[in-house]
Amino acid sequence: MMHDDGKIKIALSLCDPNGTYARHAAVVMASIFANTKSLVCVYLLHDDTLTEENKEKLIATAKTFSQEAVLINVQDRMSECVPIEKINSPGRATYFRLLIPSLFQFPKIIYLDCDIIVNMDVKDLWDIPVRDCALAAVLDSYAYAELKGIKNYVRERLVYQRIGIKKEKYFNAGVLLMNLEKINARYLFSIAVAAFFERYGAIIPFADQDFLNYLFADDCLFIDDKFCRMDFAGTETGDVDGYILHLICDNKPWSSYTRPYVDNLYWEYLAMTPYCGDNKTLIKTLFDDICTKEFYHLRTSDCKKHYKKRLSHNLRKGHLIPLPAMLWNIFKVSRKNDGVAQGAKEFLK
Repeated sequence: MMHDDGKIKIALSLCDPNGTYARHAAVVMASIFANTKSLVCVYLLHDDTLTEENKEKLIATAKTFSQEAVLINVQDRMSECVPIEKINSPGRATYFRLLIPSLFQFPKIIYLDCDIIVNMDVKDLWDIPVRDCALAAVLDSYAYAELKGIKNYVRERLVYQRIGIKKEKYFNAGVLLMNLEKINARYLFSIAVAAFFERYGAIIPFADQDFLNYLFADDCLFIDDKFCRMDFAGTETGDVDGYILHLICDNKPWSSYTRPYVDNLYWEYLAMTPYCGDNKTLIKTLFDDICTKEFYHLRTSDCKKHYKKRLSHNLRKGHLIPLPAMLWNIFKVSRKNDGVAQGAKEFLK
């Protein structure tokens, strides 16, 4: 249990089995520190996968800005928050946030996912009066947009509605201002976690986010979506200041280049961390990432020839069903090659 010292408190959680994820947490930290005048302490909830080298770099990121970072290893407490079937999953870190009420005695704390860029003074979020609500969050219409098809229609009707998760009040759990004083006083939080996943763990689509929406269905203060911007329409004009940007889609800045002004921010803040000591390292990291992903790797021209060869074979053999997919893949290869080249030019200007 940790006590208050007057600083803005922020918690991140990460699992890093490949040693490559910690730098995303460093980007979140750098974006917070670069835009916030107040003293901030970031608590990094991690397991045994976080290497000593990455620990040092995360601590150094905070010191660069004369701020503070505290590492908290929750390996021995994973059974309290992570369902058994997810213990060995690379994405288990998302459950670590469920330990927050038992880890801290602060009146409140901000929780952020590691695919976040804080392009604003985080004190604006910190100062929101949560009043008597357990937490403050942004309404999430995107999660429900993913609930398509008969399976998910049934899930929404028979699962969500039955257990009390409300579509019109469904919030995104990537950015939370948590009223720990109320949560710890009025909720048996850890007991609720265990009971929920034992009963509903196999049928809910969004894991711990569903749990939080279940527990706080009528106890959440909805705040302006600038604090968790998930719609990037308009960002092509550079409208990215004054937001907390949540990169919820699969097209992360480190795997593709689809939103120039948004994706640029990731690399700009990475350049402020020990993960990129100079521009040469930054550029190498950028292209190492993007050029090893599907349709971006260095043998794209060969793959394009491969697709054309398969297309010719299907035409000769009369296999017509795969043709639309083949044509689409060829189109994507061509377009995405152009996108990487243009993106590189824009970034290096």
